[in-house]
Amino acid sequence: MTALPWDDFWNNDVVAIVTNSSSAESLLTSPESALSSSEQTQLLLYDIFIPLLGALIIGLNLAVVISSMLLLRKGLFVCVFVRVDGWNRWKQPYTTYLFLGNVAAADLLTGFAVIYGQYAPREIRGEDNCAILIVSTTLVSVYSVGLIAVDRYLYIMYGLQYQRYITPGRARLLIVGTWLLGLVVGFLPAFGWRGDTEGGRICWFIRLAPPPLVILTTVLGIIPVLVVIVLYSIILHKAIRRVAQLKKATREQQGASLA
Repeated sequence: MTALPWDDFWNNDVVAIVTNSSSAESLLTSPESALSSSEQTQLLLYDIFIPLLGALIIGLNLAVVISSMLLLRKGLFVCVFVRVDGWNRWKQPYTTYLFLGNVAAADLLTGFAVIYGQYAPREIRGEDNCAILIVSTTLVSVYSVGLIAVDRYLYIMYGLQYQRYITPGRARLLIVGTWLLGLVVGFLPAFGWRGDTEGGRICWFIRLAPPPLVILTTVLGIIPVLVVIVLYSIILHKAIRRVAQLKKATREQQGASLA
């Protein structure tokens, strides 16, 4: 039986259409199949280690948050007790516990963000959630560390004047400021300034953020790091000078006693 011309057309084209449709369906149902082998390996390692890291972050920082709350309650009681006795100074660095608790709270949310990005249903995951949860909490944590450095610098360098510079009200305002900054930068990808994370499946900052946003976030993150380095270097320099002065005074006192 002689094959008609349209038989070849039917056989070849229909097979091609069915094949292409199956490939497209497989890509839609399995986005990971469009990734390279190295990216699939990275996703596999991500699926294994990131939940463990998130659980570790949550456990450690939850303990810090609880201990900070307990210390704050104790500090408030001591402050009231001292003032009733007529003393005009605080016995507990109340604001320091506020800053420590803020760092732990930000890191705690980072741990929850990691778990959320791993196990939340794909329908409610996306680039916006990824950016807000990861970028915001990370910036808040870094700036909170900078606030602790400023707090310790004023406490060590100025001593009795510390409470005049850092009050609980000002500490709360600074903490609110760190969260506002983190939320503003975290919401930038929600306004279209973002890359591609496979619909939130690959919640990696380097894929979420375009190069300009990566540079902006890096610069904002470096500022508190530089503040920490400078302030603690000043504290270390003064401590070394103080130790040298004490050693010199001790030697002079010993020489005078021998004479």
